[in-house]
Amino acid sequence: RVTADADFTVISGGRGFSGPAGCAVGGGCGDAGFDMPVTTAFLGTTHVVTSPGTDNNSGESVRVIADVDGTQVFLNGAAAPAATINAGQFFVFVPGTDAPPPVLITSTQPVTVFQSGGSVGCELGTSYIPPLYFPNVQSSVSFTTTNTLPTHTVNVVIAAADEPSLRLDGYPIAGAFSL
Repeated sequence: RVTADADFTVISGGRGFSGPAGCAVGGGCGDAGFDMPVTTAFLGTTHVVTSPGTDNNSGESVRVIADVDGTQVFLNGAAAPAATINAGQFFVFVPGTDAPPPVLITSTQPVTVFQSGGSVGCELGTSYIPPLYFPNVQSSVSFTTTNTLPTHTVNVVIAAADEPSLRLDGYPIAGAFSL
C-alpha cells in the first residue's frame, strides 16, 4: 500500500507478463502489462468482466486483489466463495474455464480487478476493471479508437431497468448495434 501527504500516482505492472497457460501453447513469451490503479476510495465490491473472445491459450485471465484481510470473492452469484484472500493477495481465474462469461464478481470487501487477454497468439494486454458502482458519482465514460483497427468493441453493462437511460453521444442506445 502506497500513501503520501501529497498528490501522487502509481503505475503498476511488469514485462514478461503471461497468463495462466504461459501465454501460448508451449509458453515462452509475454508482454508488458501496466495500468494505473485508483485510490482505495474508488475500489468496489461489484465488478463484471466479459471474455474478449480469445482462447485460453492466449493468456486470458482475471486477477482480483484484496485490500482487506479475509475478503471473500464470489463468481456469478455462487453461494460459496471462489476464494478468501488477505490484503495484497490475489485470486486468478479464467473466464469461460472457471466461470461462464460475462462474470459477475462480488466481494465482501473492496477489491481491485485487472483483466488480461490477447487477440493473436501471445500478444497480451492488461486492463483495470472499474467497479460497477461509484457512490455519489455521475456515470460518464469516454473512449476512442483509431482507424488502424479493423474492429473496435465496447461492452457496456447496465441493469435492464436502467437501459433506457443509456446514451452514446447523447443518442439512446437499445440492444446491440454497429456504427
